[in-house]
Amino acid sequence: MMAVRNEYDVGILMSGDTDLHPALEEVIRLGGKTVEVATWEPLSGRRRFRVRLAGLSGDLQPYCHCIGHTDYQTIQDSTNYA
Repeated sequence: MMAVRNEYDVGILMSGDTDLHPALEEVIRLGGKTVEVATWEPLSGRRRFRVRLAGLSGDLQPYCHCIGHTDYQTIQDSTNYA
């Protein structure tokens, strides 16, 4: 909704949930807003995760920031939402 109301310049989504992909796709489809995502570096031995949205060409894919473990610990949300 913030994209529709023109309430930001750059939106950065930090999440590991793919259920937010439709919202990202819609904001990109609307155009006019920069959409970026952030993910964290995996523990050693695991493959790096990159967000790729189906049906979008390479130039429309959101830029992906990869956050290292130390930075992740600094910015993580420890709130219990239960």
